[in-house]
Amino acid sequence: MSPEPAAAPDGDRAVPAAGSAAAPEAAAASAGTAVRIDIVPAAPYWALCAASAASPPAEAAHRRRIRAAFARPAVLPVPALPPVAGLGAFGIDAGVDLRTGQRLTGREWEHRCAQLTGDERSAALAAHPAVGVAALLAARSGGALRPWPVSASPARPGGAPQTHPGGAPDHLVLPIDLSAASTADGPLAAVPGAEEFDAAVLAALARRDAAGLRRCAAQAERFAADLTLLLAALELAAAAGLRFAAERGAAAEASCEPVHGSRVCTATVHGHWEAA
Repeated sequence: MSPEPAAAPDGDRAVPAAGSAAAPEAAAASAGTAVRIDIVPAAPYWALCAASAASPPAEAAHRRRIRAAFARPAVLPVPALPPVAGLGAFGIDAGVDLRTGQRLTGREWEHRCAQLTGDERSAALAAHPAVGVAALLAARSGGALRPWPVSASPARPGGAPQTHPGGAPDHLVLPIDLSAASTADGPLAAVPGAEEFDAAVLAALARRDAAGLRRCAAQAERFAADLTLLLAALELAAAAGLRFAAERGAAAEASCEPVHGSRVCTATVHGHWEAA
C-alpha cells in the first residue's frame, strides 16, 4: 500500500491536514451536497474479462453494479489524473488515454505510452494501479473519470498557488479489494485472520466507521487487500472539512459474494456531505 495515497502524481499538490485554513471554506460551500458512493473491485480481472454463460450469478450481479457505477461521470479520490492509465503494474498492455477516453491495447497502447513526455510518464507511473482498472471500466461502460475537486489558494510572495481539496464530488467511485487470502480456494494461500479482516472491513463500511476503516487500511497489505483509494477518500474529505452522511433510512445496495475464490464487494449508497 502506498504510504501517501492522497499525494498528486507530480508531488506538487500538497493535501493539507484536516483543520487547515482551506477546510472550513470547503466545508461551508459543500455541506449538504448530495453524493452517491459506489464501491467496485480494484482487481484487473473485472476490467479485462467479460461475463460468460458460465459466470456464476454472483459475478453477474457484481458486473451490473459496476456498469451502473461507471455509466455516468465519476470522481476518483485522487487530486489529479494522469494523462494515461492502464494495467502496466500487472504486466498487461492495456489502458485508456484519459485525455480522449480512448481504450488502447497491445501495440497501440505501447505507442501511446512512448509518446508521453517525461513528466507525463512520471505521472502515469505514479498513479495507483486501481486508477487504470477504473479507467478501463469507465471506458467500457461509457462514463468518464474526474479527479477530486480542488481549488487554489492565493500564492505567497515569490511562490506558486497551493491547491487543496476545494469541494465535494456528487458521485464518488472507490475501487477496493478485500483479502485475496481469505478463502481456501482463493488466488493466494489462506492467511490466518484474513477472513476476520474482510468481516471487519465490511462491518466498518456498513457503520460508515472512518476510524475503523483506517485501522483496516493499516492492515491491508498483511492480508493481500487493497484499501488505498478508500483511505485516500477519507483523507481528502477530512482535508476539506467534510464527512459523509448516509440518507436516513436508506439501505446500501450491496453484494459481497465470492467470485473465483475471492470475496468481492460492490455497493451503492446515497447520502450527502456535512461539515466535519
